[in-house]
Amino acid sequence: MEGYTTKHFRNLKVLIQDDHVSACSDTLWEDVCRRFFNEMSSDSIMKQGTYKIIFRADVQDTPCILKRYKNRGLAKRVKSIISASKAQQEFKAAVYVAQQGIPTAVPLFMAELHKKGFVAESLVALPLLRNTYELRDVFFKKETVSASERNRIAADFGRLTARIFHSGVFQNDYSLNNFLVSADAEDCRIYFIDFERVRIRAQISEAQKLELLAKLNRVGRFVSLTQRFRFLKNYLAADPGIAGGVKELAGKIQRKTIALLKRDLARGRLTSLYTHGSYDRIKLRGYTGLYKKGYNPDTIIQQVEKIPDSRLTVDVTMPCGDVENLLQAVQLQARDAEKIWSIISTLTIAGVPLELPHILVEGDKRGFIIMPAPALSTIGEVQIPAIITREFQEELSELEKFLLKFQ
Repeated sequence: MEGYTTKHFRNLKVLIQDDHVSACSDTLWEDVCRRFFNEMSSDSIMKQGTYKIIFRADVQDTPCILKRYKNRGLAKRVKSIISASKAQQEFKAAVYVAQQGIPTAVPLFMAELHKKGFVAESLVALPLLRNTYELRDVFFKKETVSASERNRIAADFGRLTARIFHSGVFQNDYSLNNFLVSADAEDCRIYFIDFERVRIRAQISEAQKLELLAKLNRVGRFVSLTQRFRFLKNYLAADPGIAGGVKELAGKIQRKTIALLKRDLARGRLTSLYTHGSYDRIKLRGYTGLYKKGYNPDTIIQQVEKIPDSRLTVDVTMPCGDVENLLQAVQLQARDAEKIWSIISTLTIAGVPLELPHILVEGDKRGFIIMPAPALSTIGEVQIPAIITREFQEELSELEKFLLKFQ
């Protein structure tokens, strides 16, 4: 690939950015790559799952974020023979985006570890973008920037989105948390940063653009109508090929967003921009769920195991960091707890001023929604937009039944 040099070290294949390849010997490059496949300090890990680990490390004195993927199972390893590895897909997408002049972190290197002819593991290293914050925070944390700066960023993001689509970059989960914003007031750039679900296409159709814009629109009350219209106005100015004006496009996006939210509900989607960065998953001793960062999953499980099957609601005191929170646990059948969480989450994303529960935890037979009692009791008092009342009648009825359980 242009701009990169390929190195082979026995069962290790590495593509290194030309600007860095001569900075150290082949022996040192091999040692660096093998070390990242074999070990890492626990305090460097940012996110860890069954098949993926995201961690920080310095590569030749360059702070980087590394994504390491494991190919587990024979089917996935066989697939690696005929298709690109996860890291290679992400690497190629990032390089392509950079070549289009879209601000991003240009990969420093990509490596694949082969075993018995298969790609067993792969990793990609992306330079850490310093002095930046998430685009999500521009709208979700009002203290991040001024109102005028927020409006300007919304306009810039509209033009950037048109440019991304025009380049054939299809990010299946197009969302605010896939972008960073430079904190430099004189050169405030928006960086595209997440390529895990990016595919490069010759052209993105109008229907595909509409779906991606609707996915982006799942932001709830934190993004104002003014900011949304400013985004669309600038998007259309940079993409005149899409049919209709701002109001017509806004109507199409709203209808498509409602359809997506209903699809999310049917799939039982639990995560969103409202959980991003502030919630972690529970997967412990046969329990699953989500919890707000600061709580301890072991403590959560210990508390719910003490709750008798006969109690619908129980007051619990639970430490969150240095604070002791008085919470109320509402007991349901296992899958019903997940369903209620999904309803509250979906209505929040749709724009209803709700607060997510602090904790969702489910076992084989029982599930619990846990949150501050005042927040729980005021769910039924919020003002619900007419379109939500019309489109989510069944879900609002389910939520009402849930509220009756502890009244």
